[in-house]
Amino acid sequence: MKKATLYTAAVAVAFLLSCARDEDNKPQEPAATHAELLLDSHLKWGSAPLETQTLLVSTGEDSLSLDYAGMYLTDFVLIQEDNTELPLSGQVILLKTGSEQAFSLGQVPIGTYKGVRFSVGSAALNTKQPIDYESGPLALQDPGMWWTWNSGYIFMRLDGWVDMDGDGVASDDNSPLTLHLGTNNFAMPVSSLETTSFVISADGHNTLHMNVDLRELLNGVDLATERVTHTGNNLPLANKIKTNVPSVFSAE
Repeated sequence: MKKATLYTAAVAVAFLLSCARDEDNKPQEPAATHAELLLDSHLKWGSAPLETQTLLVSTGEDSLSLDYAGMYLTDFVLIQEDNTELPLSGQVILLKTGSEQAFSLGQVPIGTYKGVRFSVGSAALNTKQPIDYESGPLALQDPGMWWTWNSGYIFMRLDGWVDMDGDGVASDDNSPLTLHLGTNNFAMPVSSLETTSFVISADGHNTLHMNVDLRELLNGVDLATERVTHTGNNLPLANKIKTNVPSVFSAE
């Protein structure tokens, strides 16, 4: 009986040693080189979260309300600590009211970064039409982000009303706010969204937080007389808004 017990123990030890050798001989998983980066955007009006269909005050002290705001963000480039630039090809985001505002920028190399740049709109978007897409940001949208007269995508769209008589109700004055910017020459680059250094790690929550203050778009705009542009029909107003675009975005 004693011999049987010793034999059983020996077999068990041999089995465990064999398993250990098998574990040692298993190929090691390669270290991760990329991880997902999320962009979490926060639509704001000044320092407060943006609310649609409520009375807002512009930087020029005009009262208005917004029904809808939407913009295409594309041509993302990450800036590494040594100023090396890493383009994130193929990334297109439709940032809009009433919708999810956290987006994946895809898998990016693990490392330390100091900034990101992008563009509101791009001529490259206009090489196709919404009917070319079954789904996604470039497919048909409601409200529409494509000019039906085939001028291309609307890169940025703001729709609302201006309170012309000061009664606190913007939608009763027959004074629509219609700011639609687009066409190939109207891509609006945001040269650099400066941040404190951020690290993309394999096991972390890699999220870049960005504030989008739409109030800044109306800097220098007199809503008493400057309320409508479809870009080509009112280039002075479209250019004024285009100039304001970089100040809209900031890192949180």
